[in-house]
Amino acid sequence: MTDHSIYAEYCGGLTPSCHLTHEAAQAARDQMAKGIEKLNEGRRDISSVLSEGRYGVEIHEDALPPFYPEHRPRYE
Repeated sequence: MTDHSIYAEYCGGLTPSCHLTHEAAQAARDQMAKGIEKLNEGRRDISSVLSEGRYGVEIHEDALPPFYPEHRPRYE
C-alpha cells in the first residue's frame, strides 16, 4: 500500500501538512487519527516479533523527525 492510497482511503484525503496554529494542527491530527485506527485493526502489537508496525499521527514543531528506524531490524 502506498502513502497516497493510505491518505486517500483512511485519512479522508488529508496528507502531512503545515499549520499556522497549534489548534489547526490538532484538528488535522484528530481527523487523520480516526482513519488510522481502522488501518491498525488486526495489526500485531509492536512488541511482537511478528509485528509489521503500526501507523500513527503526530504533531512536530519546526522540523520533521528523521525516519525511524533508519534500518529495518534483523533478528536471527
